[in-house]
This record gives sequence, C-alpha cells and structure tokens, in this order.
Amino acid sequence: MNMEPKALFVDKYVMTKGTYALRDVANQLRIRPNKFNQLLRQDKVLYNKRGQRNVPYQYYLARGYFCLKLGVDEEAGREPG
Repeated sequence: MNMEPKALFVDKYVMTKGTYALRDVANQLRIRPNKFNQLLRQDKVLYNKRGQRNVPYQYYLARGYFCLKLGVDEEAGREPG
C-alpha cells in the first residue's frame, strides 16, 4: 500500500496514543522549534504564564491534545511553576 507522506505523518503522530515533546513534533514538521512554538502562541494554542513558557490553553488540555509533565529544572535547581 503506497501511502502519501502526509497520511504516514498522520498515522505516526496524530493518531498515536503516546506523547511527543513539542521540539520533536517541530523537527518532524521541519520547523524550527522556536518558530513552531511562536506559531502555536499566535494561534492561541499556547500562552506564557508567570515565568512558564508555552503552556497549552485548557481547551486543548481537556481534549487530550497536550499533557503536561512536571519536573525539576536542573539548571535552576527548583521545580517549575
């Protein structure tokens, strides 16, 4: 079966059950990660909040487009947020 590249992308990344970092998705789309995040902020998918960058709006979180993973900022030696 000869699938178009777009269909292959949808099967691998859009219909997946796993999670991917924004940087990885940007790279797969062949867009610089900073530009990708900028586009998502312009389209009101992401926003900046009290020192946190690129936080998804609740609308997209509730629909499962994003999941947030919290961790420790190794450089700053503190938890984010």
